[in-house]
Amino acid sequence: MTVTDFIEKFEQEILMEEQGTVTLETQLDTLDGWDSVSIITLIAFFDQEFGLELNHDQISQFKKVSDIVEIIGHKLD
Repeated sequence: MTVTDFIEKFEQEILMEEQGTVTLETQLDTLDGWDSVSIITLIAFFDQEFGLELNHDQISQFKKVSDIVEIIGHKLD
């Protein structure tokens, strides 16, 4: 999976946003779809896709999409 693939999945499957809405620099708190349900969905997605478990400290540090990508950067192409 590439960074672009991840952003597309993040938009469509986690945030339920239109494609092209999100970039690496997008502030998460500006997205209508970024809420507690999307956070739980992201946790499940990380576990299923990458075998990674997110903890509260990691999640609380997410401010931009690029912060999320940093966590999985070594798993992306």
